[in-house]
Amino acid sequence: MSQTQKTIILFIPLIFIVFFFFFVRVIQYKPLHPSQESIDAYNKKLTSFTIPILPEDPITGNKKAEKTIVIFSDYACGPCASVQNTLSSVFEKHPKAFKVIWKGLSNNVKPLPNNDAHRVAYCANQQNKFTAFTKTAYALRGAFSANTLATLPDEINLRKKRFTTCLDSELPDNYIDQNSAIAQLLQIQQLPAIFYNDKQIQQPQ
Repeated sequence: MSQTQKTIILFIPLIFIVFFFFFVRVIQYKPLHPSQESIDAYNKKLTSFTIPILPEDPITGNKKAEKTIVIFSDYACGPCASVQNTLSSVFEKHPKAFKVIWKGLSNNVKPLPNNDAHRVAYCANQQNKFTAFTKTAYALRGAFSANTLATLPDEINLRKKRFTTCLDSELPDNYIDQNSAIAQLLQIQQLPAIFYNDKQIQQPQ
């Protein structure tokens, strides 16, 4: 047997493996851009999507009201602070008209989202101090230093040990991840994102 024949025989298994690999990849191939049918099916599913109200969600206003507004907001977001001020004024005039479900979502995701304020908000809400915390958080634009965290429990009358235990646990991050997943399903592009009857509405002027 010549050297050429030996070389060909050695390469046959290699050629077979390469061919098999490409065959599998062809079968697994999915287009980068989905078909219009897939897009339509997704949009149809999205229109019937009900925003989950989590047990940990802070609720302001009349908790028994049938009218419900869901707001995805961030303490570092200027327009979010304006909406919060508007809602506070409306609550003063119409205290029983509706309730607001607040879902924290970081407005800045590059390079990593800053969830410090949202973690603190979660733990404050566990002690029914969300409203008091929110006033402080918007005033600071969500910038919580170590000194701020140290004085916060006294300022809004939190039980410090319980508050610290909460911050050290995985519960705040788990809750934040749930809200982020919901926001992705809703394709939220900017904050604040306001929903009434599960339909997004424009930010009030």
